[in-house]
Amino acid sequence: MKKKLKLPLIITVITLIVIGIMYSTLNTTNKNSTLYTKTDFNTFIKSVNESRNSVRNSVTSIKSNYTDWIKDDICPFNNDELLSMREYNNSVNVLDTNFNKKFDKNKELTYDEAKKDIDQLFNLFKYTYGAYGYFGGDSKFSEVKSDMINALPKDKTVLMSQFEDILNSNLSFLKDYHFRILENSIGPICKGQYYYMNDEPIYKDSAGFYLIIKSVKYYIKSIDGNNNIDKFLTYAISDTGDIVYNIAILKDFTGTNQITCELKLKPSNSNKEISKDLVLNATINSYTSNYNTMYKYTEDKGIPIISLSSFTKKDSSDDKSVYDFINSAYTARKSPAAILDLRGNFGGDISIAMSWINSYLGITKNNVDVSSYPFLRGSYSNLQSSVISSINQTNYNEEFLNCSGHASKSFKTDNILFVLMDKNTASASETLIEALTNADNVITVGTNSAGALLSLDEKYYKLNNSSLAIQMGSMLYLTPLGDEFEECGFKPDLLVNPCNALDRTIKLIENYKLKETQH
Repeated sequence: MKKKLKLPLIITVITLIVIGIMYSTLNTTNKNSTLYTKTDFNTFIKSVNESRNSVRNSVTSIKSNYTDWIKDDICPFNNDELLSMREYNNSVNVLDTNFNKKFDKNKELTYDEAKKDIDQLFNLFKYTYGAYGYFGGDSKFSEVKSDMINALPKDKTVLMSQFEDILNSNLSFLKDYHFRILENSIGPICKGQYYYMNDEPIYKDSAGFYLIIKSVKYYIKSIDGNNNIDKFLTYAISDTGDIVYNIAILKDFTGTNQITCELKLKPSNSNKEISKDLVLNATINSYTSNYNTMYKYTEDKGIPIISLSSFTKKDSSDDKSVYDFINSAYTARKSPAAILDLRGNFGGDISIAMSWINSYLGITKNNVDVSSYPFLRGSYSNLQSSVISSINQTNYNEEFLNCSGHASKSFKTDNILFVLMDKNTASASETLIEALTNADNVITVGTNSAGALLSLDEKYYKLNNSSLAIQMGSMLYLTPLGDEFEECGFKPDLLVNPCNALDRTIKLIENYKLKETQH
C-alpha cells in the first residue's frame, strides 16, 4: 500500500515545485515591470519633431574664397589625357569592389615617377575638386604638395607602401568622406566617428537614470568620473521593443573595437555607492547589405518595409526597381507606420532620392516653393573647370551652378516613418534623410550615418605611374547641419546596433500599437 502512495506523492511535490518556480518568475517579472514607467511614445515623437526646428531654420552660404580660386582656367591636361580620364571615369562601376585590378602593391617607383604622380594629383585637386577652396586653396595645397615631394627619397626607388603613406599622412587634413585613395576597393570604409555602445537598458525617473540589477534600481551617479551623465546617454530600443536609454560614446575610430567605462552606482535600498565596469562595443560592419538586389518590398505583421541597397541604377533596361522604389513612397505615406531601410546604402543617383521624397511629401512641379523645398537646403556650388566639362561632356544648367542655402518649412504628415541607417549610409542616402527630417514624425534608427555630403558628384581618376585610383567630388555642399557633420553624419533618434535595427523597430511598432492609429 505504501508503495502505491509514492508515485502520487512525487507528482504532487513536482507540481508544487513547478508552481513555485512559475510564481517566482512571474513575481520577478511583475516586480521588474513596476520598477520603470514605460516611455510615452507621443511625448517622444513630439520631442523629436521639436528638436529639428532649429535645423529647419538654419541657412548656410558659400564664402567667395571657397569658389574663386579658378578664375583663369588654363587646363593642365592635353586632349589625349582628358580623353583617357573621361574613359576611366566612365568605366568605374561603383558596385564592383575590385574595379581597380591594375593596382600593384609590389610596384616600385623612381623619384621622377612618384613626383609626376604628385604633380598630376595636385592638378586634379585644383581643376576637379569642389572643396579645393574650402580646404585652403592654392596656399594650403601648395604647402602640402611641397611636403610630399620633400618626403620622397631621391637616391632610391619608392615602394608603393611608402608612396601611399606619404599621400595619406599629408592629406589627412581633408575631412571629406568622398575623397579617397581607393587602393583595391571602393566599398564602405572605416572613416570618421563611430558609436561605442552597451546594449544594457537604462531607465529614467524623477530621481535620475538607473539600471535594474536583481530587481533593485541602481542610480548612475557618474560615468568615467563625469557627473554630467546626460552626455553619455541616448534613446534606444530594448530587445522587447521599449524605448529606453543606452550608454554610448561617439568618437573617432582608431582600430579599437572595445572601450571600457566606469560607472558609479547608488542602489535605491542603500546609501553606499558601488563601481561597475561597462564594456562598450564599436558599431562597425555589423550589417551587410545585399547589393545584388537594389530594391525589396516586404511586409511584417502588416508593416511595410522598403529596402534599398543603392541609389545606383543597374545597367539592365529591363530592371524596373528604381520605379518600384519611387512608387513605394505612396505606400509608406498611406500606412500608419512604415520602415525605410537604408542600411548599407552608400549612395548613387541623387535624382532617385529626390523623386522618392517628392512622392512621399506630395511635392509636384506646380506646388514646389524653392525657398522651402526640403532637398539641398544648404548652399552648393558646382565646379565648372575645363577638366570637369570634358569629363561630363556637358555643362550644368545655369540654376544648378550654385545656390544659396534656405530654410525649410515643416511638412506635416500623420503617419510615422522609421528610417534605418548605419555608418555605411552615405551620400545620396543622406540627402534623402536630410530632406525627410523636414517632415514631422520621421524617426531615424540605428547608428550615425557616414557623414558624406561635403563634396558630391564624385569623379574617379587614376595616377599614371602608380595606378592608384583617386575619388573626389566636383560639387561643394555646405549642409545646414554645420561643419561637424562630415564624417560624423546624422545621429540616430533611437540608437540600435544596425543588425538588430529592423527586428527591434518592428517590436516597437507592435509594442506601442503604432500600426493601428495615425498620429
